[in-house]
Amino acid sequence: MNRISTLFNTRKSNLLSLYFTAGYPNLEDTLPILRSLERHGIDLVEIGIPFSDPMADGPVIQAAATQALRNGMTLRRLFDQLADMRHEIQMPVILMGYLNPIMRYGFEAFCARCAEVGVDGVIIPDLPFADYMESYKPIADRFDLKIIMLITPETSEARIREIDAHTSGFIYMVSSAAITGAQKSFESRMAYFQRIDSLNLRNPRLVGFGVSNKATFEAATRYSRGAIVGSKFVQLLGESTIEGVGKNSSVEKRMTLLRLHFSFADRRVADSTKALFQNINDVIEHLSPLVTENGGTVYDFNADNFIAVFSRSDDALRAALRLREAAQALSEDRKSRGLCDVDVRLTLCGGDVMLGIIGDEKRMSPAVVSDIV
Repeated sequence: MNRISTLFNTRKSNLLSLYFTAGYPNLEDTLPILRSLERHGIDLVEIGIPFSDPMADGPVIQAAATQALRNGMTLRRLFDQLADMRHEIQMPVILMGYLNPIMRYGFEAFCARCAEVGVDGVIIPDLPFADYMESYKPIADRFDLKIIMLITPETSEARIREIDAHTSGFIYMVSSAAITGAQKSFESRMAYFQRIDSLNLRNPRLVGFGVSNKATFEAATRYSRGAIVGSKFVQLLGESTIEGVGKNSSVEKRMTLLRLHFSFADRRVADSTKALFQNINDVIEHLSPLVTENGGTVYDFNADNFIAVFSRSDDALRAALRLREAAQALSEDRKSRGLCDVDVRLTLCGGDVMLGIIGDEKRMSPAVVSDIV
């Protein structure tokens, strides 16, 4: 069975798919990024085929595609990079690209190579549905390659039902009739999400375009099976505002940025360790007033983690260090009483000082911030 079908048969909610552009930030980053996403329990990955005229992409992905092309990325090189991925990568992998480079490669040859390297599906935003039905679907079906179609708020119900009847895998539900890019909120999209949900479609749906933080992810998944993070992840891959995190640093540190922004733990272990998270609440409740007293702001405070932010200064750093000592003392006390330990990290992030606390990383997820100080 196709890995996309297996995923949706086994996981019913809150799926997280990440998109990145092949060849960005560095030409040979494709496999290191895939390995990191696999380790962190990401459900599904979309790899963008860079193209010089990406009509549906916003400035972040356009810039990434331009840099990838300058780095020397081509569709043939991408297939070469993916040739042995199934020796270590189990999650479904989808290629997302425009029709022009795929047709230059040859569609049947493209499908055959996808099957050979273990690609499970393809998204072609500029492929007309009528052309898909007449010429492309029969070829893709021979290679068990899912062609994922997009719908928008302007797509008619009749066309949505046609797509639902003649595709499989999932439907890519574009959050708005606009180019890709981060959005702060999906409040204005909820009626659209509800309307599509009420159609009771056969195929599951993932929401993409604009998913950029915890609020938009939760709004998107309320009426779908999951969400796709694209521009925000691509931006974080090229981020250089945290010391030691940039275009030449490890993918693991870039993943740290993603976990910090979305405030979710390693998805692979999170579902089985929710009870342990509850045991750090007393530590969080004890530290929250201390943050305020020392001029800090609680950036995130939930059952999973605690992040306090201070504007960078000598006084702020000293305050954060005092809080770290208090948290470490609490941790040692809890450990001596056989309670769930906590992991404490202090980080310099751009112009801020951040203190992060999460459950014992041996039993829980890695810390939500990198250990720099």
